[in-house]
Amino acid sequence: MRDDNPILVLLRAIFAPLTILYGFGAWFRNYLYDKGCYDTTSFQIPIISVGNLSVGGTGKTPHVDFLASVLKPAHPATLSRGYGRKTKGFRMVQPTDGSKEAGDEAAMMIRKHPGMAVAVGENRMLAVPDLLLARPDTRVIILDDAYQHRSVKPSLNILLTTYDKPFTRDRVLPLGRLRESRSEYKRADIIIVTKCPEELSEQNREKMLEEIKPHSYQKVYFSRQRHQLPRQIWTDQPRAWNKDFEALCFSGIAAPEYFEDYVKGVSSKMVPRQFRDHHEFDRYDLEELRDMYKRMDPSKAQMVTTEKDAIRLMPHMNWFIENKIPVWVVSVACEFDCQDGQDLVNDLNLLLQMHYPQR
Repeated sequence: MRDDNPILVLLRAIFAPLTILYGFGAWFRNYLYDKGCYDTTSFQIPIISVGNLSVGGTGKTPHVDFLASVLKPAHPATLSRGYGRKTKGFRMVQPTDGSKEAGDEAAMMIRKHPGMAVAVGENRMLAVPDLLLARPDTRVIILDDAYQHRSVKPSLNILLTTYDKPFTRDRVLPLGRLRESRSEYKRADIIIVTKCPEELSEQNREKMLEEIKPHSYQKVYFSRQRHQLPRQIWTDQPRAWNKDFEALCFSGIAAPEYFEDYVKGVSSKMVPRQFRDHHEFDRYDLEELRDMYKRMDPSKAQMVTTEKDAIRLMPHMNWFIENKIPVWVVSVACEFDCQDGQDLVNDLNLLLQMHYPQR
């Protein structure tokens, strides 16, 4: 839609006052934190915050997964709000927990990292001591989606922003997708530009750096998504892509276009079905998907979804088995160029050495 489209101009006029009010509220809250009017708690244990200025879709989960893998020798723990769960308060996530008990991201994380401490809690300041009490062997905590949770002072603040939709080109809600002003990127120690193209030239890197304008104390790294081969949702059996297959591609995530573009590139036909972020599937959704599936070529059709969505589908396992509908899950990892990846690992090791000099 063109910028001078009358409908777009009208919508901007309607939402502009709300954007001003929302932006002022976010600014005033940060001002009170900056002036010490609100308490910020520091902990002796190193805490790494991973978050973004926007409302989602920057690839937090793959990056938290990356950090958990790299920090594994240091006995890491992850702590998130547990968005979408039906439980309340602090909870140590169990391997048997699903999205209703822990939220889809935390439930996925404990399955990917068996034995690692995974916790959820709305109040991070209170949840950190509870986590350490439950798992005293924890040596570093990764706060998931915590850039706006300023009640806990992180040892390292990591801000994520996407390559094609960076915060520098966005606006505050509701006109845009920013939770707070662009200028709040100043709180980050590290900025990671995510979902970069496969081949990122040095010239394009420099252009992005010029656009972000990092402060002298900030480091900027670039990452891209790496989709894994699909696995059968119930058996975890892997398979290679067959270019002839047709994909019913369904998801309930913040930025489904990246996933859909990938599936489109490996299939002969891609039929998308988008649900809202963190959507809890019910029987009506399943029947809709079944009807869409049956309208496709039965010799080529496959259902394909994301790793997060698979967690929310687990309660419906018997339904899919009874209806003989195979579902394939595509997981995503973040990947860095050699130097960026090594520099980030060095930053993490330096953080640990500062807290544990004898390590």
